[in-house]
Amino acid sequence: SDLDLIVPNGQPLVDMILARYGVCKVNRHGNRHYRLGNGLKIDVIEPRNFYRPFQSANDVLSFFDTSVNAIGVNIATGHLLDPLDGSHDLASGVVRLPQARWTSMNAFESVHLLLRLCRLLERHDLHVIDTARAEAIVPLVWEVDWSDLARLHGLSRSAAARRIDQTILQRSAVPSY
Repeated sequence: SDLDLIVPNGQPLVDMILARYGVCKVNRHGNRHYRLGNGLKIDVIEPRNFYRPFQSANDVLSFFDTSVNAIGVNIATGHLLDPLDGSHDLASGVVRLPQARWTSMNAFESVHLLLRLCRLLERHDLHVIDTARAEAIVPLVWEVDWSDLARLHGLSRSAAARRIDQTILQRSAVPSY
């Protein structure tokens, strides 16, 4: 129900097609977001607008929040793009948290990442390898301005803290490889 399309910087073709099927909104990073009539959500990501000015799809995927989210397909060639070996993790039922993303975000984005991780773990039978990166962010829940996070996740600060504690504890894993 949620698809990310990484397109060449400045390429309008995907937007021209998607605009026929849904309304476009621009997110806080400058990327376009479409909600189609069938419930599908599509984010159109340009590498230059994905947190930093990346140049390629692999660069963008390497900066995704989890290994299992960083899997793509080059639609021109059909080749798998998997710079974080997320397909292996998915098959093994585990999730890794890439250091580049989990140690470089501001407090707001870090807590947002943590809540996204909880949602991923709750929806899928996956376990986090090395929860230290996630655990390091937990204290920030009490320090950030909560208004946007409440809107994005529909949770009070205390409910989010309980959800994080419960989910991370239940879904931690010992490395299997």
